[in-house]
Amino acid sequence: MGIEPDEKDFYPHLSNFFLEQGYFVVSGCATKPGIEGSSEFGFTIYGQPMRCDIAAARWNSKHEVEAIAVECKRLGSMNKSVGAGLWQAVDYQVVFDKVFIATENSGEMRHMSSVIDSLGIGHIAVDATSGRCQVKSDGEFRNVDRFDESARRNQVTPRLAMFLAFRDVFGIPLRYGETFDGGGYVAKNVAIDIQYNAWADRNTGDVYFGINIEHINSFRKLLKIMDWKEFQVCLRSLKGYDVSLVKDPVPKWRSKTSRNMMEHLASSNADADVIRGAIARVINDLPRRWRPHLSIYSRLWKGSETLLKDNCLSRVKSSRNSLTGIMKVLTADARA
Repeated sequence: MGIEPDEKDFYPHLSNFFLEQGYFVVSGCATKPGIEGSSEFGFTIYGQPMRCDIAAARWNSKHEVEAIAVECKRLGSMNKSVGAGLWQAVDYQVVFDKVFIATENSGEMRHMSSVIDSLGIGHIAVDATSGRCQVKSDGEFRNVDRFDESARRNQVTPRLAMFLAFRDVFGIPLRYGETFDGGGYVAKNVAIDIQYNAWADRNTGDVYFGINIEHINSFRKLLKIMDWKEFQVCLRSLKGYDVSLVKDPVPKWRSKTSRNMMEHLASSNADADVIRGAIARVINDLPRRWRPHLSIYSRLWKGSETLLKDNCLSRVKSSRNSLTGIMKVLTADARA
């Protein structure tokens, strides 16, 4: 028996298709040029959790987020494949500006061509051999019967704006993940396992930016080499930032939930010696079941805000600049 065709074979081709047009792409494909991550984009429609195969975003001519969703189906003919993706595509129209169904470029559309036209759903045909993607019909912009601006603003816009602004400020390569349940993060390594990152709260839609460290080897270096007095000075100088230090389970203990090591504190009240001592206790505790996780962060924007490109980039740049001093302290050994 041969291997059955898989719609996931379309993911790399469609991801590249949108990346080449300047979109940021969230998909189950782990081989996107310059973007590491294979988490699909999740959201909720009238209480029902959903994930689209491809979510693509870029800034439009009005400097707003343009959001596209693609549902992939591979059932032989275009006619049958489009029919199988209709209900999911209709649901996606509630929160996305445009929606496409992607199928293999084979067979005929027949009556399905008029069906998707009447619903405002676009169609992309993918050549399974060459990977060429062709837009057979364009989707309607913000379908008048189903589009819900409030739902889009709360669930889609803040997260996709986060990805776009972070990419535009930090460039690629970068990494993203955990987008499947309404949240998500994007990160840029400055030194090994010490990174700037931004993340979206899955419950509120609010987006945060900061410095993130969660690997044991990084903490070992910090304990031995870092100037903790200078770290304290930098913490106290930050305005509007919080410090979070928790212990996360190591991979084989993933069933355990994260446990707080200290309360979330304003950076001006955080004590570097307390942080250092707590990190050391976790690292030296055997058998090793936990690892430290340190975040220094502030909120970039609320989930309900109207977000435009220039303002989003300005906020990310301002936050990065505020954290430059403390990042230099944290990565001093990498620059030595």
